[in-house]
Amino acid sequence: MALTRANAETILVNRLSGLLAGAGMAVTYTGANADLAEPLTWAARRIGLSPASPTTVADSDLSGLGEADYDDYLDLAEYRTLKSIQGHLALVDVTAGPRAEKLSQLASQVQAMLDARKEHIEGLADAPSYVYVSLDMVDYDFT
Repeated sequence: MALTRANAETILVNRLSGLLAGAGMAVTYTGANADLAEPLTWAARRIGLSPASPTTVADSDLSGLGEADYDDYLDLAEYRTLKSIQGHLALVDVTAGPRAEKLSQLASQVQAMLDARKEHIEGLADAPSYVYVSLDMVDYDFT
């Protein structure tokens, strides 16, 4: 079964729903979440697909994605979604009398997650690939 946009949205919302909600972004996963359109499209381009639209990805665009690439695609989309969340956060610490809210902690958490995801994604690009080479050769002694 091919990965659909709704499948991808479901996974991203499951991974990041608290942060999406905290940033005021949609947590729907029907295949039409506008807040996830750009991250999903960006990830599609990074993994070698050519979406028909530069601003959104459709099921037909994802049909060329091999099952072995699903996890890499979703990790890329998660990274870009975290970047979008970071851009939506405008939270600062608030103190009113004895009450204090440390809202900037969410931004710090997102940055820590971005750093970890970036390291993971860079590891994907640097992953070694091994090929077994068999040489059928004969050694001649010409002395």
